[in-house]
Amino acid sequence: MRTTTAATKVNGSAAIEGRRTAEARRRDPNPDARMRRPATSAADGVACTDRRVVRHPACSRRTTPAFLLVDLSVVVVAVVQALFSVSPALAQRPPQAVEVNAGAEAVPDELREVGFDQRLGGELPLDLAFRDEVGRTVRLGELFERGRPVVIAPVYFRCPMLCDLTMSGLAASLKPLAFSAGREFEVVAFSFDPGEGPEDAAAARRRYLPRYDRPGAEDGWHFLTGDAEAIAALTGAIGFRYVYDAERDEYAHAAGVVVATADGRIARYFFGTDHPPKDLKLGLIEASERRIGSAIDRLLLYCYHYDPELGRYSAATMSLVRAGGIATLVLLGGFVGIMLGRERRRAAARARAGAPAGGGSA
Repeated sequence: MRTTTAATKVNGSAAIEGRRTAEARRRDPNPDARMRRPATSAADGVACTDRRVVRHPACSRRTTPAFLLVDLSVVVVAVVQALFSVSPALAQRPPQAVEVNAGAEAVPDELREVGFDQRLGGELPLDLAFRDEVGRTVRLGELFERGRPVVIAPVYFRCPMLCDLTMSGLAASLKPLAFSAGREFEVVAFSFDPGEGPEDAAAARRRYLPRYDRPGAEDGWHFLTGDAEAIAALTGAIGFRYVYDAERDEYAHAAGVVVATADGRIARYFFGTDHPPKDLKLGLIEASERRIGSAIDRLLLYCYHYDPELGRYSAATMSLVRAGGIATLVLLGGFVGIMLGRERRRAAARARAGAPAGGGSA
């Protein structure tokens, strides 16, 4: 009787244990792989490393998804490749052709001799003698002894149209600048008509200085006349070609100004009668060897380059692209660093939370 009762108890216990085991297996069919499974969201049981649940609240306390760091590295590599693969293509792109002889068959023969040839880096003949508006003899080099860049305008003071546009445009372009004639630079307007004299220079001074309207400009604007030999030497040095029309008693000539360095070298040409103030500003900064202008002004020289064919400054595309690329890399690197630092802190916190309370086994 006792044996039967004991057997019955054992069988009952086995049955209970069997039911518990079956229930546990039903709930977790593979308990050995439980520790190897990725974390899942409480809502739908999808792995938190899945892109669909990267923002799920249940996954916000998990580790940083690996695919996010991989995507960032791909972006960084793409930016670097763009910076160094596009550059040669742009650098080797041929300049735009300028048809200077378009319609040349319709231009009179004498006008074909008119032009403005660039002599960048050429030296000016500073020993030439001219006369100023009061008739005083002035050596050209005296105007360069102040250690400032010089803007040179070849005009003639009785010109009925183009020279007036040149001088008015020059005054209008220089007026907005923070630089002042007589302080940061000098302006020299010389007549290439040997028949003009000090009285013509004085009349031009009275006409154009009020248009500049800047205190102290009287010491920075110079109006010169000279003899045929001095005029020929200076116009030849700057590449200015013109033709006298005896029938109309006028000169056919080009329009533009030259910016020279303080030691008398030609630095920049600006063609036409209307010059963007930005171009003149950058030209003066370069001609001064960056001794004038603010740090921001000098920084602009890295974003713009001088185009000698057009006689103006244009945006340096690759400099802007590289600057943008570097900024992108810095931002991406900072973001990746923040993400990695956050992950390390979370890993350390999990390691501390999972350590045994007693620090060892009993």
